[in-house]
Amino acid sequence: MLTLDSLSVANYRAFADPTPLELRPLTLLYGRNSAGKSALLRALPLIGDSVAEGASSPLDLSGDAGRGSSFHDLTWKGAKEDPYLRLSFSWPPSSALSRIEYGLDFSRERRITLVKEFSASDRAGSRVLHATHAPEPDEARANELHYDIVDAGQPEQRIRLDFVGLVPELCPEIQRLKALRERMLELRGAIQWLSALRRPPARLTPDQGSKPKRMSGSGEEAASILRSNPDIDAEVTRFYKERFGRSFAIVEVPPKHYRILLRPDPTMDVDLIDAGEGMMQLFPVLVAAAMARRHESGGPSILAIEEPESQLHPDAQRELAEHLCEIAAGPNPPRIVLETHSYPLLLSVQLEIARGRLPRERVLAYWVHQLEDHRSRAERVTFDDQGRPEGNWPPDVFADHRELARELMKAQLKGKPRVS
Repeated sequence: MLTLDSLSVANYRAFADPTPLELRPLTLLYGRNSAGKSALLRALPLIGDSVAEGASSPLDLSGDAGRGSSFHDLTWKGAKEDPYLRLSFSWPPSSALSRIEYGLDFSRERRITLVKEFSASDRAGSRVLHATHAPEPDEARANELHYDIVDAGQPEQRIRLDFVGLVPELCPEIQRLKALRERMLELRGAIQWLSALRRPPARLTPDQGSKPKRMSGSGEEAASILRSNPDIDAEVTRFYKERFGRSFAIVEVPPKHYRILLRPDPTMDVDLIDAGEGMMQLFPVLVAAAMARRHESGGPSILAIEEPESQLHPDAQRELAEHLCEIAAGPNPPRIVLETHSYPLLLSVQLEIARGRLPRERVLAYWVHQLEDHRSRAERVTFDDQGRPEGNWPPDVFADHRELARELMKAQLKGKPRVS
């Protein structure tokens, strides 16, 4: 199974123009508030929902990532006409189908979101399949979906075709459509997303006997996943011990409950919920990272996290950054995408590159910003061998830190009279 190389969106939120998001082992999204970072990252869980087995729409907005939005809410508001929302997926050139593109629209007559067109390109970049939605004039068949399909080297034909989300149903007549379906099915279950507001674990958790394979955006299933995966338990336990000197443990409370403990001392019983907001927010992030490390064994191959540094002290942010860099530097790593404001996290990644622990080609950053017409742009930023940003990284990104320090120094040098 090939890991997705990149995703591109257009007419999505404020991203009116085609905006590629390349997925490296570690991809960082930076930008000021309301620039579009979260919207860009949330395209990943929206796609995850839209290729799920029970997807109800080509753009399934029923999950947590949809936040109760409609198709219209997700499209670019500055267009004079209703534009197609466009999604493009790219895989390594070694694959037979290296690119798949969709154009989605909302049908006011039928009150549903439709795949208006889709196409596939081969490893050389040549389009080998293209389909366009063909409205059915026969009222008795108005609820059926028909497409005019051009399969390279074959005459155009019209077929009836249904979708489960973005996944077309089987169509034996067209082999390349089968290949497209198989490629999209590879994304099913491949994306794990965590929102910026993770839910604190309960003080006493009922043992429901479940073994979830993925977490919701709140991360509330983290303990259940850890309990059913000893190797994930061992990795999370080791992280807390080595990085923070804390003993992590899950203790059974008969007959049907358990507690999650983070002990400063093995003799003390301290529930994770009492260990500080930062430790609580960090817990599902650690579980998700351990799952992604094991993507070849069924874990998610793409991990998208909003504000992984939430509620963490800068020292703890560095510990987390080094842990994620270690995963990204490993053999056959997953794709980790972080939406963040953290300066310590960025510096830690740069330091790992400069020390030679993380190959620079495994890291990519985007600076997300808005133009005067309110379009969002994601500027691609690479790093040199010393961890220095190259390309479109704005020189004043964290200038406020230096400016505050200068203002503080001036105030201290100037002095002020004591207030008696």
